[in-house]
Amino acid sequence: MPNPAAKYTDEFRRETADYIISTGRPITECCAELGLNSKTVNKWVQNRRRELAGGPDPKAEDRELREAKRRIRELEMENAFLKKSRGLLRQKPGVAARYRLMLAEKAEFPVKLMARVLGVSRSGFYSWLSNGRPREGWSAAREKAGRPSARRSGACGWSRTAGSASGS
Repeated sequence: MPNPAAKYTDEFRRETADYIISTGRPITECCAELGLNSKTVNKWVQNRRRELAGGPDPKAEDRELREAKRRIRELEMENAFLKKSRGLLRQKPGVAARYRLMLAEKAEFPVKLMARVLGVSRSGFYSWLSNGRPREGWSAAREKAGRPSARRSGACGWSRTAGSASGS
């Protein structure tokens, strides 16, 4: 009775498969003679025949096909999201508007995909959600106003403050 926990070396597997292939006898006969499990040895023989024939590994092809199908699904979802968001994207929206779109479409599309397409970070979106979404009026006003330093003419500090206070 073969030991189910036995581990066979690659060399032993290769030699056993070569023996069975060279004799041309059925695998079950050879396995009974050698005291091995016929299903295990059958797998060794199939792999060895594939090696000798130079054929491709079917598992690698399956893996490649699964990867291609996954990528196609991902691109189809990205395409569907872009179709839904094209009106917003034409307006060159601010970050808050992009986050609002992500929130609205969160049930239908993965956040990771939406963040990549919209050019925002997932962590920023989740932070925006956890801090409480800003009110519509306030966030629009903030986006419209922009950064205060961008509006300045370059004069800042005490002289600017003193000049504006004295009316000059």
